[in-house]
Amino acid sequence: MKQPSAGAQLAAMRKPKAKVCPVCQIEFLGIGRRIYCSSACRNKAYHLRQKEFIIAGKVALQKD
Repeated sequence: MKQPSAGAQLAAMRKPKAKVCPVCQIEFLGIGRRIYCSSACRNKAYHLRQKEFIIAGKVALQKD
């Protein structure tokens, strides 16, 4: 039987933590730097940030 790699052994030692998704407010188990519960929430957050950036840019241009 083949030994698991060092990376696989380290990954198995990580402890999942209960986190809350900032987009949908659902609690999920996250490991490491994970912020969102799914890729759908990650994409939605990205699009919301881009929308805010565009609106802020238009407001800045109108003030000049």
